[in-house]
This record gives sequence, C-alpha cells and structure tokens, in this order.
Amino acid sequence: MMRTLLLAMAVLGVATAVAIGSYTALAGSNPVGDVAGVVIGHELTHAFDDQGRQFDAQGNLNNWWSAADERSFNARASLIEKQFDDYIVIDAIHTNGKQTRGENIADLGGVKIAYLAFQKSLEGKPLPTNADGFTTDQRFFIAYAQVWRAVARPEAIRILAVTDTHAFPRFRAIGPLANLPEFAGAFACQPGDPAIRPERLRVQIW
Repeated sequence: MMRTLLLAMAVLGVATAVAIGSYTALAGSNPVGDVAGVVIGHELTHAFDDQGRQFDAQGNLNNWWSAADERSFNARASLIEKQFDDYIVIDAIHTNGKQTRGENIADLGGVKIAYLAFQKSLEGKPLPTNADGFTTDQRFFIAYAQVWRAVARPEAIRILAVTDTHAFPRFRAIGPLANLPEFAGAFACQPGDPAIRPERLRVQIW
C-alpha cells in the first residue's frame, strides 16, 4: 500500500510543479522560481514520513503504516541520520542527524520530485542549449544550491545547530545532492569525489 501511495505522491508532485510553470527551458535563470517544485515536493513528502503516517486519508489521527513499512523506513532513515551526523556546523558542533532527520528526508524527496518535474517539462521539446558553460541539468542543481545561500553570525549558528529541526542551509544544499546519481551524472563525478557519497551509503527513502 505504501508503494502505491508514494507513487501517487510523486505523480501529484510532478503534475503540480509542471502546472505552475516552475520548470522551463531556462532552468537556472531564476533560482527561486526554478526550484519552486522543491518546496512542493518537500511538503508532499512530509505526508508520507514518520509524521504524516500518524494521519490517515481522512485526516484522522490513525497510524496507517504496517509494521514492515515502519521497519523499512527506519532502516533507510538511519542512513540519512548518520550522513548528517558527520557534518560539522561550526567549531566541533555536528549536525544532529536524529533531530533533523524528518526535514532532511523531505529535502531529499523534494529535490527528487522537482527533478522529475523538470525532466517532464522538457519532454517533446528540443534539448535547451547550454548557458554560461553549464548544461540544463547542471543549471537545475546549481539553482537548487543557490536557494540555500545564507549568512549568520557564529553565535546564531551555534544556537541553530542544537535547536533547529532543519540542518544548517549549506548542508541542506550538499546533503541531498550527495545521494543523487542524477547530480553525479550531471557533473561527471567519479567515485571518491567529496561531492557524492559512495553508492553503498546513498540514501534512498522513496
């Protein structure tokens, strides 16, 4: 049942993102607009994570996961916990992988759905030409990363690192992309490159 629901989520995310025109042949020209589908996908993903599972299709407080669903989810989610635990935010303070797990999973789901929407928007059209030396796929991922540009004082960073349920912005940029073979392919990453995780450690939730 979960597989069917996740497929429905992906279809809805793709359809919505394409419908609002977030993805065009000019992907990358407007980072905020181009990755609007990431936000849509992120929030849709929350409906199917360890929070969304608490509410059924009628919105009632009712856990609709099977025991097998829960075991599978937790096994996969443990990988993203470990991934973010390794990120040093500032000084010797690491990201709290358990505390940020739900948002990190949603970020990963969001960019995956957005990329599917992006590819869907290009179907039946001539492949856009490169711009500024970057391919269309490269510009999509650059646009995604640019959304997370942020500046904060060290004092604020330290507080956020231990209180926020979201990872610090730079890790919301590099963390999900490190798990995507599409990103690795777009930039011709090779095994051992720091921008990508080894295949055995890549997180695949949905």
